[in-house]
Amino acid sequence: MAVEKLSLMPTEVLTPSTFYAQIIGDGVKQLETLMADFARYHANATAPADFTPRKGELVSAKFSEDQQW
Repeated sequence: MAVEKLSLMPTEVLTPSTFYAQIIGDGVKQLETLMADFARYHANATAPADFTPRKGELVSAKFSEDQQW
């Protein structure tokens, strides 16, 4: 039987024996850079109060749980 080793990043720990994780691949550094750039952009951007997204339009949202974009 072949053993496959994976690098994981925990995303949520519920108990010591129950947790969720993501497999970390080659693109993790690119993703971290993109997320940092995105957060920096939103730190200085302001959205109009009357903004209504249209079908097919890309939008972003801040998660209320962790305040991350």
